[in-house]
Amino acid sequence: MMKIYIIILITLILTGFAFAETAYSAEQLLAIKATEDQIAQQEKEQFDAWKIKAEKGDLAATFMVGIAYLYGQGTDVNLSEGDNLVRDAADKGYPEAQNWLGDFYADFGTKEGYAKALEWWNKAAAQGEAHAQFSLGQCYEHGAIITQDYKTAISYYRASAEQGITDAMFALSTCYLEGKGVKKDVKEAYFWMLVNFPDSWDEGYASIESIAEQLKPADIKKVRARAQKWLDKDS
Repeated sequence: MMKIYIIILITLILTGFAFAETAYSAEQLLAIKATEDQIAQQEKEQFDAWKIKAEKGDLAATFMVGIAYLYGQGTDVNLSEGDNLVRDAADKGYPEAQNWLGDFYADFGTKEGYAKALEWWNKAAAQGEAHAQFSLGQCYEHGAIITQDYKTAISYYRASAEQGITDAMFALSTCYLEGKGVKKDVKEAYFWMLVNFPDSWDEGYASIESIAEQLKPADIKKVRARAQKWLDKDS
């Protein structure tokens, strides 16, 4: 008889735990749903605001409405309308739309796609679009779909890095370290690696330490001071 009572007791305990777990999971799901609904509402409000501006000829808003249609952010997916709006913004000279189209065509991975990508990246880069400048730097450094030209690559990397694109900073540092398209300059390589990783100076980060090992302590101090000044100007 005692065994039966024990079995009943264990069953009740386990059942209680199951109910508690189910209730907790339900609460979690409700919280997730509430968060998703809030985000969806915010996206819809943002979409509506962009659409009003786009209808008045704002190219940045036109681009963002196009992206929203393509990815279903704040509205239903409409690939045709999204494509038309992004292209409209790009054709009218909006650099972010031009860079987006460059990335879009590059993803095709075909000769024709890369040719179109270069066309759009060049248009965007000419207006100072930093991501397009980095992409062109990559093309010129690696000779991808265009004649390899390290000096031109350096020019694009620098323009992009000076606008804060971390990939460009890393690439520029590597070029200075290897003397690729520019005279080898370890101090300059160290500088760009420092500004690329502002929170990792004293954490034994390999990319930083491997360059620092090639410098004298006095040079390290000077370059760090320069890097800190460069970072402070944007803070």
